Amino acid sequence: MKLKNNYLNMLKELPKSIESRSGQLLVKLGIIKKHGKGIYFFTPFGLNLLNNVKEKFKEKLVKENFAEIDTPIINLKNNFNEKGYFESKDIDGKSYLTRGPDLYLYDDYLKNIIKSYKDLPVEYYYFNKKANNDNKANEELLNPMATEIYKSFSALSKEHYEERINEYKKESLEMLKEFGINSTVIRKHNDSQGIIYGWLNNKGKEKAAYCSKCKKYYDVEYMGIDSYTREYEEVKELKKIKTPDIKTIEDLQEFTKVDIKKLIKAVLLKVVDKNYVVFIRGDRELSRVKLAKLIKSDENLIRQASEEDLEDMGTTGGFVGPIGLKNCQILVDEEVTYIKNGIAGANEKDYHIENINYDRDFKGSVCGDIVVATEKDSCVECSSNIEIHNYYKIGELKDNIEICDGVTDIKYIDKTGKENSIYKIENLLDLYKTISVSLEEKEDNLLKLIPWDIHILLLKTDDEDSIILGDKIYNILKNNGRKPLLDDRNMKVGHKFKEGELLNINEKIIVGRRAKEGIVEYQNNEDDKKIEITLEDIDKL
Repeated sequence: MKLKNNYLNMLKELPKSIESRSGQLLVKLGIIKKHGKGIYFFTPFGLNLLNNVKEKFKEKLVKENFAEIDTPIINLKNNFNEKGYFESKDIDGKSYLTRGPDLYLYDDYLKNIIKSYKDLPVEYYYFNKKANNDNKANEELLNPMATEIYKSFSALSKEHYEERINEYKKESLEMLKEFGINSTVIRKHNDSQGIIYGWLNNKGKEKAAYCSKCKKYYDVEYMGIDSYTREYEEVKELKKIKTPDIKTIEDLQEFTKVDIKKLIKAVLLKVVDKNYVVFIRGDRELSRVKLAKLIKSDENLIRQASEEDLEDMGTTGGFVGPIGLKNCQILVDEEVTYIKNGIAGANEKDYHIENINYDRDFKGSVCGDIVVATEKDSCVECSSNIEIHNYYKIGELKDNIEICDGVTDIKYIDKTGKENSIYKIENLLDLYKTISVSLEEKEDNLLKLIPWDIHILLLKTDDEDSIILGDKIYNILKNNGRKPLLDDRNMKVGHKFKEGELLNINEKIIVGRRAKEGIVEYQNNEDDKKIEITLEDIDKL
């Protein structure tokens, strides 16, 4: 690549708002530029880095016989069907089923090409932009409002499923290793093989529970909880108590002087057009991942209920309880069923109710494990103590259990002539996260991201001999399979050297004062070599 027409703009000083180490390097090098809060774009120069990362992914996938596909544009006639799935109709009125942000438009395509086991496997991939539903975007590409993802998808027979899912994990970890990333496998549900590709760091948004005995990590949003505390005491009569201006669990605990584990917290949500009220223990946080699994919906469809929704349910914010609610589905975390004589809202302003018991007062609600694990919980495999670690999520693998739901199943005829459902695997890696985590690990990893392996600096851009020689060297290197970067910009030599130091490409060729003689200086950072060479020597590099 020649720099003259690539609008490289390296910065002398960084904006004060840059938070992460990787962001500082990317902004300073002119690879990314901030457009707004949490919104970044790759500059013309920076796109070379992003496209190089994509190409490395593609090379791996093509070798594995994956086909690249395009992601269609969904028009504006969009809807949610009765199952809570996102449905799009084309201008002819034909419906295409999607599942939240995950693309299932290709199920229609797969149904047409997969009839028997002979048609399997079918494997494809695509790159696409993705918006993150996060208003706390920060740390540049580590946590942006929008990112670019690579996603691959496999449709398989049952016989090939186990082997392929293990290959997926191994290949993805190796791919990240090529970029200098020491990723960690973070497990999800106990009943699935789905994993998260994580990077352990105390600044990470996500949290993982670590068991030192099993030597395994579990994402706290997915990790199962079964160490419930059972209370044994006499069930008391309901009692309505006045709690003026008490709206938070913390305020209620201070007011009642009761153990927070006896308080029942309400979370009011809406999924598509249905109201849900979720009750969890006062010291717990709701896991939207587990909740989505319980109600067989998509996590991205879950949103907070509005004031109008609260009115419709017959309650008021801060005083929500399980007795007397209407027009909603009540969901209860398993721990709440063991609380004896708890306290919850009375669905009336400034009032709560004491001595609420699940079996007596709101039995029949949908129950399940729907809370986030904490350091007070135990390992799901050996019941040992766990530690909580922060991490950044680089990507994830979804197995057949996570993807298939009976609604979008695709059938095929197996070798025995029987009808079976195909098995699916979905693998996703965040390109922005891959780039930023690579640089967070080690700034020298920039060399694993950029597409150039040798840097040509043209010192006299107004000298015809230098220009001709620089072009010759550039073309020889390209023809020999090298990846040269030619700095042919008309700017001060000192600036070129400073920017070259930032890029830190191992090999450099300086086209300077002896260009007329056909002699240039060759430098190699690995052995501190500096020698003068001619065009004939370039062929040997």
